[in-house]
Amino acid sequence: MEKAISYLKVLPETTQELQSFYLDVKNTLMGGNENPLDFMRNLKAMEMLLKMLSSDKEIKELVIQEAEKYDKKFDYKNVSFELSQRRTFDYTNCDDYIFNDSSEKMDFYKEKIKERQTFLKSLKEPVFDETGTQINPPIYKVNDIITVKFK
Repeated sequence: MEKAISYLKVLPETTQELQSFYLDVKNTLMGGNENPLDFMRNLKAMEMLLKMLSSDKEIKELVIQEAEKYDKKFDYKNVSFELSQRRTFDYTNCDDYIFNDSSEKMDFYKEKIKERQTFLKSLKEPVFDETGTQINPPIYKVNDIITVKFK
């Protein structure tokens, strides 16, 4: 399926080309020359494809192997690359009382916050707690969104 990668090769490669591409797409849509639903369907497909490709472990390893042929930090076709390492820690085997206790407390309070948010969201008007303090409903904003899913 060598043809598939040829689609990626026609995409913008520089910051200036990306900006120009973005403006061209936006102007085409705003000018009414394309159906916005077709655009959104295509955009969602690209999102899904980018996520699959960028998270593929074999592809990542192949890219790293190629990058190791260069310096740790290098430019390639007007793009900067830098090889580095990221450490992650697993604290499950530490048997540290303070860490374990704090983690449990944090989980407890996260749950308490969720419960309180649910209560506050249910308020239609101010109420008074047992101390006489007024509790107001939260302020909320409504945003129009569209969800796109492939079948």
